Amino acid sequence: MHSRDCVTAASGVPRLIVISQVVSDNFVDWLRSYARVEGPVELWTGSTCYPGGAPIRVRPMPRYDRSSKGARLAKWLHFTIVAGWQLLRAPRRVSVLAITNPPLMPLMLVVFHAVLGRRYGVIEYDIYPQIMAAMGLVRGNGFVYRIWWRWHAWALMRANIVIAIADEMADELRSMVRTGSVNLVTVPTWTDTDRIRPIPRTENPFVRSLGLETDLCIIYSGNLGETHAIETIVEIAGRLIARTHIRFVVIGDGSKRPIVEDAIESGRAPNITLLPPQESAVFPLALASADIAFVTLADGYERLSLPSKTYDMMAAGCAIIGISPSSSGLAQLLETHAVGRNFEPSQVTDIVAWIEEIAGNRSTLEVHRRAARNAAEAHFGATVCQPAMTRAISRIWPILRPRDKKRNGLAGQR
Repeated sequence: MHSRDCVTAASGVPRLIVISQVVSDNFVDWLRSYARVEGPVELWTGSTCYPGGAPIRVRPMPRYDRSSKGARLAKWLHFTIVAGWQLLRAPRRVSVLAITNPPLMPLMLVVFHAVLGRRYGVIEYDIYPQIMAAMGLVRGNGFVYRIWWRWHAWALMRANIVIAIADEMADELRSMVRTGSVNLVTVPTWTDTDRIRPIPRTENPFVRSLGLETDLCIIYSGNLGETHAIETIVEIAGRLIARTHIRFVVIGDGSKRPIVEDAIESGRAPNITLLPPQESAVFPLALASADIAFVTLADGYERLSLPSKTYDMMAAGCAIIGISPSSSGLAQLLETHAVGRNFEPSQVTDIVAWIEEIAGNRSTLEVHRRAARNAAEAHFGATVCQPAMTRAISRIWPILRPRDKKRNGLAGQR
């Protein structure tokens, strides 16, 4: 995620406590608009923050560390312990909205609900413990897995609202509660279609800096980690060396970055330009430089997550190559909106053939690119998804009526 430093100061008892170890720019923008209308919000986060102008008070918390599995687990546990201690001291009437980073938050909140009666909601960006098993951090169907599953199901059934970011994830959550019921809605993670948009190549300084003016540009931007098909992308680039008008740009850091570095240095994939994560101001320019973007989702994750960067790439007008299981939410998204093609990680030959076909038929590419931008605006933009999020959160604590705002001194805050 590309997070600007966040938020602001507010006084008095907050109307809502929002807990997430990492927050995105888009989420903070929604939270700011929500707080202006509905009253003060307190954000507990490990993201770096700066003073802003909306009624949001930030409580700094332990920062996220993805450098290793051990570091990730340690920071998750540290954050959860600190958040639990702070919640014990917070007024019971204040509702809580937690994001599943760290993944232990739903388990803690259901206990606080049972003991203290605190109302809460959960946004399921990733579904645990299933993802822990996919990552190899717990044994599937082992003792820890079974206890976590049942505890999480209990948390889902007791929550005032559970928000999934994709329909396939909502189906997985419903399957967890079995014969129980859950107050569940789907609200996609959204993109800022004003900030991220197609930019003519002649007006894009990122394009000029890399000399991409006349080339077909294919981009991967994000984490170069264990669960991403970086080897597949490198192999695809290697097979297309002879097509000198096709260029690859890889942006990011992670444990698999040396794979890309070695492919470039050894001459196996000299058509790849490798860059570090880009600053927030450059990020939209980088995405808009691409004709096609890779999005990967590892085997075992198909019903557990959906990369939010997909919507950013669609907003930039990129056709999408999905590398994921055919049953994944990503594959369904690409097919539904006709924004590209999804392939299994083993289908390298088919991916190369599709890229060559697209490179030779720019009119087909433009159809995919226009479809991507149109879908981003119609279904995944802030103007569509932010009101849906506000409606969902009202189930934790009903949106204030005008006379309630006057009584609480919030009238006129817009």
